[in-house]
Amino acid sequence: MDSRDDLQTLAVAFHIGPQVARGAWLEALEVLLPVLYPDQPGDAETTARAERLRGLLLERLRADMLESTAPPRTRMKFGTSGWRGILLEDFTLHNVACVTQGLVDTVLSPGLHPALGVESNDELRARGCVLAHDTRIGGPEFAQMAARVLMHHGIKVIHLGMATTPEVSTAIVETHAAFSINFTPSHNPFTYQGYKFNPADGGPAPATLTIPVAHRANEILLGGLGYQALTDDAWHAQQKDPARFSRQDPIELYTTSLERRLPWLSLPDLIERINSSDMEMFIDNGFGATRGKYEQLLKGVIPARLHVYHGGDDPLFGGKSREPSVENFRQLQARMKGSSARLAIGFMNDGDGDRFVGGGRESVLVMNRFGPMVVRYLSRTVGLTGDVTRSVMTSHMADAARARYQPEGRLNETAVGFQYMRPYIATSVNSWEESDGMSPMGWNLDKDGMVAALLLAAMVLHEGATPEELLEALEAELGTYHFERRKVTGTIGGEALSAALAQRFGQAASGDRLEVAGRRFVVDRLITLDGYKVVLENGWWYGVRPSGTEPVVRPYVESFAGPGASMQERAEAKQWQETILDWLSQEIRQVIT
Repeated sequence: MDSRDDLQTLAVAFHIGPQVARGAWLEALEVLLPVLYPDQPGDAETTARAERLRGLLLERLRADMLESTAPPRTRMKFGTSGWRGILLEDFTLHNVACVTQGLVDTVLSPGLHPALGVESNDELRARGCVLAHDTRIGGPEFAQMAARVLMHHGIKVIHLGMATTPEVSTAIVETHAAFSINFTPSHNPFTYQGYKFNPADGGPAPATLTIPVAHRANEILLGGLGYQALTDDAWHAQQKDPARFSRQDPIELYTTSLERRLPWLSLPDLIERINSSDMEMFIDNGFGATRGKYEQLLKGVIPARLHVYHGGDDPLFGGKSREPSVENFRQLQARMKGSSARLAIGFMNDGDGDRFVGGGRESVLVMNRFGPMVVRYLSRTVGLTGDVTRSVMTSHMADAARARYQPEGRLNETAVGFQYMRPYIATSVNSWEESDGMSPMGWNLDKDGMVAALLLAAMVLHEGATPEELLEALEAELGTYHFERRKVTGTIGGEALSAALAQRFGQAASGDRLEVAGRRFVVDRLITLDGYKVVLENGWWYGVRPSGTEPVVRPYVESFAGPGASMQERAEAKQWQETILDWLSQEIRQVIT
């Protein structure tokens, strides 16, 4: 029986015959997930047959991605974190090659060299491109094709293999590369792939680069213009020339960079303190690109102190979303509660390691809390001075941290997306956004969930305090902030959605009165950096941001009770945050449905 017959037989047995018949491999895999990852263990024979079917489906998916020459189903564009799309529908070997050809054509244009950070094409070719991929389906194949296109045009390739986004950003700096290409869609489901492009400074590519790259890529994709890449023989030959191609260890580059650029976060000191304290660390890799990284960064830590989960190879991510969220972190907390260590900390990153959620047995340190905590530590303990930077829909606990710990500094408020923080990161003690990305002063211009994890350990060890105790101390000084966002789905999208939101929420002005559940509020100001954010006179605020691709709006609401507030005052602030969010969500529904 050949593999096709085997595939058909198993497909019928597991009720995915229609999907297999039309080559809908991803849909078939999604249907198979409950069998592959049941809540309760199934019988061994069924599990073995399901795993066999999974392997056959992945084999067919890869084969079709390598063979298809159809253009992307959705027009290629760069979002806040690169180009993302669906495997086979958008991401195929042919389409990756065409997009890379578009990137090459663009970066070789002298007019864009200042934005890229080079002075000439000769310099660009010699400095080269850092190339990497995460643990996703197709990553190694896509990276090799990108390398063959780059090298055909004389651009040196520095290949990291499987690496996190923080390692890629660090590698650009340490190797003095001209730019990077990293295949990752971050925290998206297993059905996605992604294409990240960073210029020579290691930060996210600005619109001055991504817009012309996307324009040229779409010309090639939709115009059938094709691409130029090394032949098989040339590819094998040029890999032997170190002036054209080299392989680098991403964690070695990362460790070297930490020692050079962040001496106050000494890994040898951190390892020694972990071993001499009553600490245990609980790490969830989520089957992503951080697997094996913390074991290397913390080499020398007593093995019993490190508890690592989901570090194996599973392109389906265990059948679950693996983004760093409060809900997912609860699983680590359950494990921490079984530890007898006084200092138990846990953390998790997303698929490419640039986002972070951490905490202890009871507390969850989302970035809205963790960002200000880092400012407190870097100001008081490390002695850094400077500004504080946050995105517009991030908690104003950042503002309180700036006022208390960096009174001479500025508060920089940016649009959503780390690329908008680029001008401020170098002069800010810490820069972060509510979606769990941050970068401290002296570090990369892109977000880094790995350095956040190391900082959590450093802060806990320095204070000899649990994450819960650190949060309690922070809130005693800054107050208690209640922040939440939701997702509201409607029936209109695109320009119609933007116009509707502008009409309803974009007209607020200072002095306007607003009544919610019988309570009157006064508007202090309207901020239109990204969506619409209304700050009230008492410092509370709410905001709305539309999706750029779906009929979806995200409402945000924050209230707070200042330092010294009673338990009742804190509870009332929380209740009002929930009440305002319910009101705002209903207002949005009336506008977009």
